[in-house]
Amino acid sequence: MSYRVGIIGCGGMGRSHASAWTQREDTTVVAAMDISIEAAQRLAEEYGVAATYTDYEEMLAKEDLDIVSIPTWQGARPAPTVAAAKAGVKAILGEKPIAADLGGADEMIAACDEHSVKLAIGHQRRFTPIANEIRRLVAAGTIGQ
Repeated sequence: MSYRVGIIGCGGMGRSHASAWTQREDTTVVAAMDISIEAAQRLAEEYGVAATYTDYEEMLAKEDLDIVSIPTWQGARPAPTVAAAKAGVKAILGEKPIAADLGGADEMIAACDEHSVKLAIGHQRRFTPIANEIRRLVAAGTIGQ
């Protein structure tokens, strides 16, 4: 089985998500959306994505997506996350921080809970050697509080 993936937000992190999804054997990026059609088309050309959009509602209505990556700025993330959950996707992957404010985060979580959608927010750098060393130095009282 190959999961159908859509990407909302085709900037640097959108390309990073596209790269990761296209390296997997069980996922196919089928749609890319950005408010800049040029950004969506660049991502589509680079990763062989068939469809591009400037409206996430249109993309969600036309594509039968299993997974949606939403690597937008945090302030723009709640609305497409809620829309994707309501559209019936199985999973949504966002970037850190989850939202610009607690209200946006609560809306995202509530919509995903209501529609049984898995919501994941990438915090992959929390355990890098540098982050671990900084945490150790702070805990030891060497730097910071």
